[in-house]
Amino acid sequence: MLICRALLKYGLSNFKLEILEYCELDQTLTRENYYLRLLKPDYNIASDALAPMLGRRHTAETLKKMSELSKGRTFSAEVRKKNSEAQKGKKLTAETRAIMSLGKTGENNPMWGKKLSLETWALLKLSQPDRVGIVVTDQETRNVTHHTSIREAARFLGIAKSTVSKYLLSGKPYKDQYFFTKL
Repeated sequence: MLICRALLKYGLSNFKLEILEYCELDQTLTRENYYLRLLKPDYNIASDALAPMLGRRHTAETLKKMSELSKGRTFSAEVRKKNSEAQKGKKLTAETRAIMSLGKTGENNPMWGKKLSLETWALLKLSQPDRVGIVVTDQETRNVTHHTSIREAARFLGIAKSTVSKYLLSGKPYKDQYFFTKL
């Protein structure tokens, strides 16, 4: 949009498009990065061609739009077949399958709201060492649920991750009902 607005404001005659260099396909990003650093163009969104999203975050509005666009998306039989063919012959270890299973989040996760065995928790910690397991205790119902991350505990209660973190650190119950403890 920045370029579109500039074209409308300054006119097409004040811009030019030219090929700076021809190169092999596998060198395009490296050469683009070279020219980004050399010329420092005003209308380039990314400052680094090799890591275009480095330091950038999508807005909440953009994330919501992307989510809405992906809902209900179906892939053609041809695409499904290509994806299937690409996976054939690959052998996944039992550890990898367990990690992939634990990596699922939300209600689709078979571990959702269940207590993890020590072996499962150890496996998860090996694959993601900075993950913090959370135990949520409901004071009213005396229900205790175990979650593999702060994010999962937050989704379970329908609240923000920062809320779980805040009450976890303070030791106070959320809404005088839910206690959070680290696993």
